[in-house]
Parts: sequence; structure tokens; C-alpha cells
Amino acid sequence: MRYAKIDNPPKKHISHRVLRGHGEDLFKSFMLPLRSLRLCARPTPLNRVLPLVVFLSFFLTPLNSCNAKDEASPDLADNVILDEDWEKRNFKNWDDDFNQGDTTIDTDPVFAGEYAVKQRASNPGSLVHFFGDHPGVDKEPVEDITLETYLYFPPGFQWPSDGITLWTFACFEGWEAGYNKAKGSAKPLAWAPYYIMIALKGNGDPLAFLTRADELGGTGELYKQYKQNIGETKPIELGTWTKLKFRLKLNTPGKVDGIFQLWMDDELKCNYSNVDFRGSYHKFGWNHLMMSFLGSPSQSDGQWISRDNILLTREQAPSVPMVRKKIIQKPPLSKAVADSDQPPVDPPAENRPVRKPPTGLSIVSTESVGHIASIPSLPEGGNGLAARYPGDKGIEKDSNVIFVEKFNDGPGHGIQDPVSLQIVFSRWDTVKGKGTMSLSNDVPDGSADDRSLLMTHEHGQDSGYLYRRLLPGHDKIFVRYYVKFDPQCAQIGHFGAWIGGYNPPTAWPQGGASTRPSGRDRFTTGVEPYGADWTWDFYTYWPGMHAHGGEGKYWGTTFLVYGPKPPVEKGKWICVETMVQMNDPVSSSNGAQAFWIDGKLFRRDGQIVSHFGPGFPKGEWTGGWWKPDMESDSTFEGFQWRTVEDLAINFLWVQAYQPKTLQGGASKIWIDNILVAKEYIGPVSSQ
Repeated sequence: MRYAKIDNPPKKHISHRVLRGHGEDLFKSFMLPLRSLRLCARPTPLNRVLPLVVFLSFFLTPLNSCNAKDEASPDLADNVILDEDWEKRNFKNWDDDFNQGDTTIDTDPVFAGEYAVKQRASNPGSLVHFFGDHPGVDKEPVEDITLETYLYFPPGFQWPSDGITLWTFACFEGWEAGYNKAKGSAKPLAWAPYYIMIALKGNGDPLAFLTRADELGGTGELYKQYKQNIGETKPIELGTWTKLKFRLKLNTPGKVDGIFQLWMDDELKCNYSNVDFRGSYHKFGWNHLMMSFLGSPSQSDGQWISRDNILLTREQAPSVPMVRKKIIQKPPLSKAVADSDQPPVDPPAENRPVRKPPTGLSIVSTESVGHIASIPSLPEGGNGLAARYPGDKGIEKDSNVIFVEKFNDGPGHGIQDPVSLQIVFSRWDTVKGKGTMSLSNDVPDGSADDRSLLMTHEHGQDSGYLYRRLLPGHDKIFVRYYVKFDPQCAQIGHFGAWIGGYNPPTAWPQGGASTRPSGRDRFTTGVEPYGADWTWDFYTYWPGMHAHGGEGKYWGTTFLVYGPKPPVEKGKWICVETMVQMNDPVSSSNGAQAFWIDGKLFRRDGQIVSHFGPGFPKGEWTGGWWKPDMESDSTFEGFQWRTVEDLAINFLWVQAYQPKTLQGGASKIWIDNILVAKEYIGPVSSQ
């Protein structure tokens, strides 16, 4: 683990004796209004207008190069408030002075691990976690906070007409604080000058209700709504896990600049930067989290929800390890698919024609090359997913698509508007080098969108990257993106859309340079412009890699040494696609990887050498590198990416690491049309 053990608050600050005294009446006065809440009776929705400025701040720990000796993940111990996966089967992180009700820790369903918490509607409990400057915890104030969790609604769940309130964040000052004078007939929490409830309506539409008491420098607000203001409603899918994440940043006392953001399955749905959480109040910050199941569903056995992997962090920091691989029973592959992934059987040796392989470089279509070597068949050119969606328009709706980034969100905002770029950043777990990034109208030919990401690196600037998890993990994926290098772009240390897996998954890229993965912890692979020659090659870390030199160091493996490689053409858009297939079972070496440049596999001396797997291509190891050789008697052994099931493909890392830009110069790189899918994608097709 890379985060600190959670400090459980002492019980003495809210004892049973206190609750049975005057505090008990205050608690009841709080619970009754919450349980009787009706969304239909609340105020008129706010205008659905995207705020002009969104202040999103990711406090990132600098990451060293993949070639650095001392790479390490950022130390996020101080940023983690609560990490609850229920695997200890207790409520020690939750104060039991509140009613647990029909709340149990169960084995079915679970998102990860063996246990999750289940709450029924018949007697909903309200578990609470204290943190920050709560009087019973007495730590540093928390003003910017993010909660991330997974929710499960069972098949047959009947949504109440007024929706369900899931979480309440509050400022707790004390049981005798007496903040009960907000306008309206109902009263807010007597001990909270402000609090906000996160709710889902019956159709899955997210919203929040803010209550701020008066006598805080202005008129109080009772249940002021902050509804979805981005995109279409995304209904909750029953029988599967939904990711919910929201951020609350307190306003500056006396100003209306608080932030409320909410994501469902990583789609930003609520985005406000004009929230007045606390008026001019400043004594305490967020310090009280309540997990509840409030609403009015029927009391049938099917009316329950489950939650797993609750992660609470401060200061909009990158999330810490949160989710282990979700165990999914994979259906058997159809015969057609299975056969296409296996190498065809060679004819008997005596029947093979003896052919002298050609020499030199060729990037040509499959049809024009004789079947000199037996290799698995892979599609090329316009025979992929993109062919069904001209210009990539609407491709994100395809069931085989995992993630899309076109850099074109922020409707109504120009490329210079900070909102447009910040919305892009919100889809990634970690963003580094934001100062090097901007939006551009330069896009690949045929693209239906009009924006790309421009990374501009000047001499002395730090690196930049975008990183996100691909949860719950995958056994085979394809990643395609477009890149254009300015003719004056300097040589780059590392670049590209890297794919890999961490066990457990982390919300930031890890280190590990010069060390070989164990098979249990990680693997990483990418296709990048190699060295000063500006050519494409793999750069791969996995348990089967060979050491470099006599010191026993393991640096990323390249596979196309001692011969021509695909050239990098500066000044034009290039389509790069990578495929990784995990080994299955974990004891085998039947994993594979491949890359395409502009939809074409790369061939050298008549054999495909941009596709590596068990028994192909022909060649041999030369120290820590692989040399393709059509006349060799040996073949590549395949990839054993992992030795445990929990390690899967679970991250995408788009980076430009330290271009060697000369003083007074600038290295410009455009990136666009990033797509992650379960099948071959291919270049953007003409509209």
C-alpha cells in the first residue's frame, strides 16, 4: 500500500451518554427531515448553464523518466482520508453511534475482493465517518474533497419517484451549535452550518441539495438544488456496478466560488464553480461524511443497494490504489475468433518452396506479400471498427469501445476557453504538465471533430502526460491515436500511448525502470519514436525480458534492432495503433502484442515483425534486445505478461517525456482521436 493507515476517530466525542441526553433530540431532528425528503417538493431547478470558469487543480507529484533509477509513485499518504474496501468485515472506520439499520457486509454482489456493504430500504442506516478538523479528530481542515465509489442496484430494483439520497457531506461544529434557522418550514442539521446531500433521481439523473443556515453573513439556503448541467441523462443500469465520483471545494469565505462536480462512470454530469457552500463562515471545513440510503422505496426484498471501494481524498489529489481486478467469467470465444488468433499450421517441410527472402524495408498490404512465415492473421487498413463510423463520428457508442478522447468537449466554448481543456482533464485520473498543453484546430484528414491536443515543450520545461485507469481490467485491447510532430520537434526521451497493468491499479503511472516485473505487479508496453533516428519500435517491460549488459539491469526491450524500422514522418498526421493480448492461463506464454503505422503492419525481409507472440516472428535474442531474422531457426517465445489473474490491462498513459529541446526552441506535438477498443480499429475512414 502507498497510503497511510486510516486513523479511526476516538469515540469519546460522541458517546452514547451524550446522544441519550440533549444530543439525542438533535440527532432525531436531523434524521426525520432527511427520511421524509421529497425531491418533487424542492425548489425550481437552476438554469442548465455551463459555468464560464472551472477551477480544477490536480496537485501532482513529479514523475521521473522511465529511464531513471529511482522512479517511484507519488506518496499520497497525506491526501488519503478513507479507503474502505470492506475486506476486514467490520465498521471500524464508521462511528457506530449512528444507526446501522439493515446494513450488512456481504459476499454478493462485490465489485472487487470478497466483500461489499449492502443497505436495505426497509430500515435504512446512516453510517458516519469523521475526518479533518472535526472536534473529535482535530486534524488539518479539509476544504477540497473528492469521493469515489462503486454502486450496485439489483435487477428488479424499483426506483422511488423522489429518488434516493446516497451521501451527505457536512461541516460539524458541535452538538450545541444551534444552526437551525434556515428559511423555510423544515430545519437543517442543528449542528451543521452547511451540508450537501448527493442524490440520484429515479432515472439516474444526479443532483445535489445544499443547505446553508443563516446568521453566517447572509440568508440561509434550504435544499438549494444543483442538477445535472452537462450531457444527456444516463440511467442507472440495474444488475451491474456504476462508478460515482464527486468533488466539493469550499468557496472562499464571502465569495461565491465553490466547486461541485459529479461524474457517473467517468462522464462529467454536474459542473458548477459558483456554489456558496458556507457564506462567510470559516471556522470549520468538511469533516463529516454520512453514508445513507434515504428515500421512500418500497420495503420489498429487492430494495437494496451495495457499495464497494469507497475512496475519500483531499485537495483533488490523484486517487490512490483503489480497485483490484474485477473477476469476470469470460464466455468462450467463438470458433471463428479463436481460429483467427492461432497461427496456421505449416505445410510439411518437404513441400515448402525454398525462397530467398527479400532485403530492406517494406510497409505494404498483406495481399502483396507471400506467405513466407506462418503467423497469426491480423486485419489491416480500413478493415476495422473505424470503417463503420466515418470520421469517427458516433464511434463512442459502439459496444466494443472502452474509451474515447477527441478533445472536442465543452460545447459553446472556444479552444482558448479554459473550460474546454479542463473538461478534457476531468476524464483522466492524472494530468502532468498542464502548462505545456493547449487545444488546436489542426486535426487529421477525415476527422469529424475540429480539435486536437497540442503539447508544446520549451527548453527546460518538465514533461507532460495524460493517464487514466481502464477498469475493471481487460485481457485484450487495441489503442489507436493520431500524432503529428512539428518538423522542428527535438528528439524525445519517451513518447506515445503506453498500455499496461498494475496490481493493484493506481491512478498514476508507476516507476520500475531498470528492474524486471515479477509477473504479479506490473507490465508496460508502448510504441515510440526510437532514438535520434526517428523510427518506430516497441519499448516493453514484462517478466520474460532479458537483462542488458553485465550489470543485470533491465531496460525497456526494443524488438527491431539491427535493421530498418518504420520511419517517423514529421509534419504530417500519423495513425498509430497497438494491440496487447494477455496470456491465458497465467502459467503460459501465449500473450502477444502488435503495432500498426497508418493501418499497416511492418515487415522486414518478408515476415511481419510488428506482431510478436508464441512462435513468431523468427529471430534471436542479442543481449537485452530482439533481432528479427527470417533465416533464423529460432522464434520468439511469446509473452507471459502475468503469473496471477489479478494483473490485467488496466491503464492508458499518453506521454511526451522530455524532448531534448534546444535553448530558445520549442517542440510541438499534436495528438488526436485516441480510441481504446476490444477489436482492431484502423485509421479514420473518409466521411
